[in-house]
Amino acid sequence: MEQNVHTNAWIPKAVVVAFLDVIAMIAVNFTALWMRYDFRFASVPEDYVRHSLHYLPYCIGMTLVVYYIFKLYQMIWRFA
Repeated sequence: MEQNVHTNAWIPKAVVVAFLDVIAMIAVNFTALWMRYDFRFASVPEDYVRHSLHYLPYCIGMTLVVYYIFKLYQMIWRFA
């Protein structure tokens, strides 16, 4: 019985890491635009920002699904 308690101990930690991954994906997306336009957000065309905001949920969703399928969050805590 006690072993079952420890087998799911990684889940709360994985949720925190997944949340941090989402924050990182958002930051990387906008940092790339910011760098592309010489560190001036005012020079970034509105279309790029709009398309980036439209694309971001798909990117986040697909990344989290792939991480879940390959059990990357579970493996992190097994070897950490």
